[in-house]
Amino acid sequence: LAGFDFATDADLRSGEVTLVNFWATWCPPCRAEHPKLKDMAANGIRIVGVNIRDDNA
Repeated sequence: LAGFDFATDADLRSGEVTLVNFWATWCPPCRAEHPKLKDMAANGIRIVGVNIRDDNA
């Protein structure tokens, strides 16, 4: 996973409150909340995003 930022188990157990957000690009409510999540992160709230993706396989 070189070149990708991701949270490890140790990061999530640091004692800091972390919002874990499951989202997908095909989800309209997910896209709608994205600007608010960016604002929250800019104000120091720790957010970890988990992207859900469907493959047409």
